[in-house]
Amino acid sequence: MTDPAAQTGRAGRAAGAVLGAAVGDALGAPYEFGPAGGLSARFPAGNVELVAGGGWEIGEATDDTQMAVLVAESLIERGSWTSRTSSAGSAAGPPPTPRTSGSRPSPSSPAATPGISPRPSTSTAPCTPPETAR
Repeated sequence: MTDPAAQTGRAGRAAGAVLGAAVGDALGAPYEFGPAGGLSARFPAGNVELVAGGGWEIGEATDDTQMAVLVAESLIERGSWTSRTSSAGSAAGPPPTPRTSGSRPSPSSPAATPGISPRPSTSTAPCTPPETAR
C-alpha cells in the first residue's frame, strides 16, 4: 500500500479527486435515473445501507467514472491537456460528429464509452429498500 504522506503532491490530489468522484458515483448510481424526490420518498428516515439498483451492483461505479478514468489516463499518457487547434488556429483534425436527437447509445452500450466493454450487471431487479432486502 502507498504511504499516504507520499501522496500529498499534485498527482496525489488528482488521484484523490478521481477516487472521490468514483465513490460519489458508486453511492449515487442506484438513484441516477430516478425521479426528483424519489430517494426521499423511498427512505424518509434516510438510507443507512448501500443498495443496488438502476442496473448497478452495490458499490459499482457507472460509465461516468469509466470516462473520467479514461480522461485521466490520457492526460497521464500525453503529459498535458492539448487543444484541438494549433497556435496558428488550424484544425488538428476533423471536428467531432454531433449526435442527433434519438441517436444516444444506452448507458450499457459499448458505444456509450468507446474502448470500454461494460461489465454486464447480474441484477435485473429494481432497487430494493434495505429494510426489505434481506
